[in-house]
Amino acid sequence: MKPSNEEKKAAEAAPVQRPKPEPNWPLMRKLSWIQTGLSVPKDRRNAANPELEYRNIEDICAAAAPLLEDAGCALTFSEELREAGGRVYVASTATLSDGNGSIYCTAFAREDDVLPEMCGAQITGACTSYARKYAAAGLLAIGSGRRLAVHTEIDALDQTQAQSLREKAAAGEAPAAPSPVRRPYATEHPLLVPGFGGWDEEIKAVTSWKGTQDAYLRDLASRYAFNEETLNVLLSKRTTPFVSGE
Repeated sequence: MKPSNEEKKAAEAAPVQRPKPEPNWPLMRKLSWIQTGLSVPKDRRNAANPELEYRNIEDICAAAAPLLEDAGCALTFSEELREAGGRVYVASTATLSDGNGSIYCTAFAREDDVLPEMCGAQITGACTSYARKYAAAGLLAIGSGRRLAVHTEIDALDQTQAQSLREKAAAGEAPAAPSPVRRPYATEHPLLVPGFGGWDEEIKAVTSWKGTQDAYLRDLASRYAFNEETLNVLLSKRTTPFVSGE
């Protein structure tokens, strides 16, 4: 019996189930699987500034827990105090391990001398939570949740090119312009982080790219979210100039 149109539509609308990690996967591949499946929106608002949205370490751990279980991994934290310039910093290290290896990321947060209505222990605890949040965000490639400026620039370039093609098509000088390309958001793609995930593969891609820099940026933005600092580091790996023109 053939499925009805309603059944076909329901099947098409159903979310695609990602395959679960195999126990023999390398740890880096497990980390990449966790990163691409993790979403931690900024659902909290600051009481003093309601326009400020944020997430905390508890939100990250709660969202990551089912993915960690499926991957057979554990996420742990460790801290140490470091002094620099007469100030005390909490160095928090987030470590992902599967029993055979581990990958870690460290972040820092500075203790304030005094915070209203908080004792010394509470100040250290708040500082530790803050450092843990950014250590976990770095390890798990959690983006800011905001659209990156480079994507906006690429969108403008795509729209200009599409308009040019439409004008040529109307004059019979070129085929019809392709459908607009949807540009990624930081929450829709894994965050490209130097030294993690697909960083080594991306270095190979940028050094061997045969097209223009704009074309490379469009290709990169279709696969990763990234910030300006990471982009500059990546582009510095290329030893030859990009070709000019399309």
